[in-house]
This record gives sequence, structure tokens and C-alpha cells, in this order.
Amino acid sequence: MSSTRSDACFLYLFVTSPPAQPNFVYQDKSKSRRVTWSYFHNDREKLLKIEKLPPNSKIFVTSYWEIPVDHLFIISILQFMNDIKNSVERPGGFLHSLETTTDLQDRFKKAIEQIFSS
Repeated sequence: MSSTRSDACFLYLFVTSPPAQPNFVYQDKSKSRRVTWSYFHNDREKLLKIEKLPPNSKIFVTSYWEIPVDHLFIISILQFMNDIKNSVERPGGFLHSLETTTDLQDRFKKAIEQIFSS
């Protein structure tokens, strides 16, 4: 998957919003776009994508409330979960690196100390 810094920032905004109350549309001010979202349970090709929508696209929140949008963020929930899990647990992943790399252990220790010292 290739993405821009702006897309990464958008992903952070999306995954840190309250799960029980996702927004219908996110205003991405860095690229002046209005992004709605959709999910798939398991579709590797649609893991994390932002696609441009046709002009004058809208989402309908209710039968009388529509919101104009110009992009669609697509997430594959199962694949996203597996990618996170694998990046941590696989050989050569974060936990393995943390166990075997002294420099990473030092940086991790400093980060934990900073978190708990404030």
C-alpha cells in the first residue's frame, strides 16, 4: 500500500474517532476534500484506500439529509487487524526487534519513561 502523509493523517483521524459514533464525513482540510467511508470485512485490495468519487456525489444520512462528498475511504477490517497483528508478532516484527535490538530497547525505555514522568 502506498499512501501520502496526508492520507496517513486521515487514517489516524479515522481510527481515533469514537468507534460507536463514527462521523459520516470527515473534512480533510490539508487537501480540501470531504471524505466519507465504507468498510469490507476481508478484501485485500481494498485494505486502506482513498478514492475520488464522481462529481456531485452525496451520502444520504436520512431520507431528507444529504451531505456532499468527493472522496471515499475504504477499509478492510479483517486485513487491517491482521496487518497490525503481523507487524507486531511476526519474526522480524516489532516485538522480535524489541527483544533483540539494544538501540530499540533504549529508545523504548526512554519513551516509556517520558510517558510516565509527565
